[in-house]
Amino acid sequence: MRNGIAAVLIVRNEEKVLARCLESLAGVDQIVVLDTGSDDKTMEIARSFEADVHATPPVDPFHFADARNQALEFARQDWIISIDADEVLAKGALDLLRKATWREPKAAGFNVNFILFDEEGKNPTRLPKFKVFRRTLWKWQYRVHEQLTPLSAGLVIKNVMAAAIEHRPVPKTGVRVGQNEELLKISVDENPEYARNVRQLGMELYSRQKWAEAIPHLEKYLASNQGDRLDRSETMMRLAYCKGSIEKYHESIEIFEEAQKIAPDRREILYYKGVIFAKGRSVEQAVEAFEQCLAIPASSKPDWYLNVEAVWDGSAVLPELEEAKRLVVEGRRLWAEMQARKGKS
Repeated sequence: MRNGIAAVLIVRNEEKVLARCLESLAGVDQIVVLDTGSDDKTMEIARSFEADVHATPPVDPFHFADARNQALEFARQDWIISIDADEVLAKGALDLLRKATWREPKAAGFNVNFILFDEEGKNPTRLPKFKVFRRTLWKWQYRVHEQLTPLSAGLVIKNVMAAAIEHRPVPKTGVRVGQNEELLKISVDENPEYARNVRQLGMELYSRQKWAEAIPHLEKYLASNQGDRLDRSETMMRLAYCKGSIEKYHESIEIFEEAQKIAPDRREILYYKGVIFAKGRSVEQAVEAFEQCLAIPASSKPDWYLNVEAVWDGSAVLPELEEAKRLVVEGRRLWAEMQARKGKS
């Protein structure tokens, strides 16, 4: 079908969210579901929506790009919506995308408005994301955090920001987090030039409090000079926190200050800087950092998916500030008592 649209998914044990996703795809010309080893009702749910369902034997370690490319082979339409089971196509988006494919005949793909919710279905943030593309012009690459790569030069990507795809996740499991670390390590070994996965491995190790292991990967990513100011400030902030967590406080504070220079509108940098000051028993500096954090007006909050809402509403900062102030007062009291004892002697 000329200019037809297929939604293509790879799935595994997605019975909790798949029906919600498939319901949102009503009206597409084809739904392709490639199951990669489910042992729940995922395939049954997919068939109930008359999806074009296929299965492939489980692969360990998994390769996301290979699976996505395999799923594409079953698509019969010109255009592809790449969507995951925990995502939904927003109301009205399909009509907007159809019109875009007709009005932009030279386009090879489209960015849409990708809206991310947290695991409680709250705190949405938005970013443009490449989710709609001509099937014959692209292929997936990389084992994890895969991306579409062009099959020829000069392809044009347009924006359809009025069309939205919402990411509505369920709580992650420890098994999946562990799998992410394993796959990222393999992917970095396979494609060390792929800076995004170097960064993601550093972030994954950070999230598991493997501070020393995370540092070289975060440093390597920063040395690649990739990413915009928010992306780089986030990486610097995490690197600084890792350094502080292994008691390299001087290096840590220097990196925090560099991050502040490139993203002075971010409260998160000052908050985590204050936490590290407190860890290093520099409580007066911690108080200063927390107060500077709260002094950044909420109106300056970047519209970014890694905003920490508890920092912006103050619920994370205020208890830390009060405790740091308490320690300052206590420290001054102890100092005065010590000086008084010295005077008496």
